[in-house]
Amino acid sequence: MNKLLFSGEHKAMIKQLKELKDKYNEVVRGKAEAQELLLKAEEEKLELSQFVIQLQIEIAKLQEDAHNMQIDKHIEGLDEAANADKLKGEYEAGKKSISVLKNKLAL
Repeated sequence: MNKLLFSGEHKAMIKQLKELKDKYNEVVRGKAEAQELLLKAEEEKLELSQFVIQLQIEIAKLQEDAHNMQIDKHIEGLDEAANADKLKGEYEAGKKSISVLKNKLAL
């Protein structure tokens, strides 16, 4: 009778051990899947970060180009103003020369 009792208990313990082993394997699989998902999420996050950095670099380049264009336009404006002043001076000198020549002719 003891052998039957032990045999039944032994079978129950083996069944319980198998169930625990199955549950453990299921938990390990779930953990592996979760880690795989986490790894994929981290990779996507890294890709997005790289994309954001590339966009920031591109924006900085565009801002620098725009700033350089403003500087170039300002310099061109200064050159044009200097040329206008020079032409105005030459015009005034020419007017004065004409006036002098007219006075000489009038004499």
